[in-house]
Formats: sequence, C-alpha cells, structure tokens
Amino acid sequence: EDALALYGKAHRMYRKTVGPDSAEVGRVTVNTARVCLKQGKVEDAIEKYEEGLAIRRRALGDEHPDVAETLTHLALCKLESGDSEGAVVCLREAQSIYRK
Repeated sequence: EDALALYGKAHRMYRKTVGPDSAEVGRVTVNTARVCLKQGKVEDAIEKYEEGLAIRRRALGDEHPDVAETLTHLALCKLESGDSEGAVVCLREAQSIYRK
C-alpha cells in the first residue's frame, strides 16, 4: 500500500507541474498499474494501464515504443483476467508498433 500512496503523490505532483497529458504522468500511471498487478489487483491494474496508455498516446504518439510496451503489459493483465480476445488485440497493436 505504501508504494501506491507514493505513486499517487507523484501522480498529483506531475499533473500540477508538467500537466496531465505529460509523458511523466503516463509513466507514473503505468508504474502504479505494475504495483496493482503485483498486489493481485488485476482489475485495478487494467484500469491504470488503460489510463496510462491513453496518456502516453497523447504525450508520445501512437507509434512510440512506450505505447507498445504499455500495450504488452495491458495484454498480460487482460489475459490474466480471462479476456483473451482483448489481450490479442493489444498484442497485435504492440507488434505492429515494434515492427516499424
């Protein structure tokens, strides 16, 4: 729980200082998703990965490697939650980014 609190604090600080659609906010959001997943909170992790993905798309563009990485992690969470079709969609998009 301490890690989530710290990431929450970092998230608020970055949103204030560099803006809500910055790469930094995207990174902190994705890191929060990783902590949620490690704590077994798969649905929370999916929510945070989706949020981080949207921010990274806005900040970095749809074809950035960080977007592909986030899609890959989101796919793993979706697979763990039983959404294999959603996982395949994410992995296909990540693969197309990596191939460019």
